[in-house]
Amino acid sequence: MFYDNIWFDIMDLFYDYFSYMKNKQTIPVNKENAIIIPCNMSFCEDLEKIKKVKEYVHKFRDDLDMSISFSGSIDGKYATDVREKKEVSDEFYDRLFTLMKEEKWEFHPMISYEGIKNSLKNYKWWRE
Repeated sequence: MFYDNIWFDIMDLFYDYFSYMKNKQTIPVNKENAIIIPCNMSFCEDLEKIKKVKEYVHKFRDDLDMSISFSGSIDGKYATDVREKKEVSDEFYDRLFTLMKEEKWEFHPMISYEGIKNSLKNYKWWRE
């Protein structure tokens, strides 16, 4: 999702829509003023994308009084992401955990069929 940068175009559309709704003083459907996005957090491979995501998070908070958060959908270190067919670096996880802690975002379990053979190894890794 983040590799082709279309996500940032979508965030611009969200921002424009909620700005419009705020200016009209119309209450959006979301009463809590929060958007939660389930995501594989692939943008954490790129420091510039992390910076841009944080800019959007702060722009929504500061301009619109809205919260954007991510629910990280991560198999774990010992599961290859079958969609992207690549190993995930230790730097990715360092950036991911730092960002998730800074923003107080959460994870949700994501165990792919292909990654099930490493589930116990990943569980121990998560616990560490």
